[in-house]
Amino acid sequence: MKKCLIKSGIIALGITTFMAIVNCILGKTTEKIIGIKYRGGEISKTYGFGISLTKSYPLCTPETQIDYPAIIGFAPLNFILTVLVLFVICFIICLIIGKCKKRKQSKGYTSEFCEVKYEPDYNVVFVKWKKFCCNEDYRSPLEYALNIIKEHDNCDYVADTRSGFENIPEDTRWVADYFMPKAAEYGCKCIYFIIDENNSLKEELEGQASDSSDIIAFKYIYSLDEVRG
Repeated sequence: MKKCLIKSGIIALGITTFMAIVNCILGKTTEKIIGIKYRGGEISKTYGFGISLTKSYPLCTPETQIDYPAIIGFAPLNFILTVLVLFVICFIICLIIGKCKKRKQSKGYTSEFCEVKYEPDYNVVFVKWKKFCCNEDYRSPLEYALNIIKEHDNCDYVADTRSGFENIPEDTRWVADYFMPKAAEYGCKCIYFIIDENNSLKEELEGQASDSSDIIAFKYIYSLDEVRG
């Protein structure tokens, strides 16, 4: 929600400011701006994106016609109202997009090698490996997991390694150089490894932990319920 509010505010302010600049240029070159026009007596006023354009209608005499130049000014109230309207519109769109993403995430990622889903009760992304894979087959589910971490504040990562495998060196390097820093950047505080009683992947998991222990914490657990502890 907080990210959505900030993003909506930035977009609304940016659009209004940009269009205000456009209106200034249009007003000076064409004496017309994008906005709503009001007419009262001999004067018309147009307000758009915080810019006002005031124009007097030509004064006609028997000899000639006098054209008055348009007056361009800043309309602070109009600017604020425009930002607020755009903010509400952007916020509603952001909420709709967020709900669509969460609906998609709730379905999770499934392949013959891995399953990834968000567990709201624990606020973690849960990754369950099925069998050996490498390169894109290995990295795609982890990219999906990163997107979930990014979308949920303080979301941690849980990997069920009981059916896991030793990575090829290239994937191990990718995890250390890309996945772990991105997870930490997106707010993940801890990587949980669900292990079997024998911890058959001890060397592999400890290698991942030692490579990234300076940026993120690591814990070994036997079930997802231990995350709450």
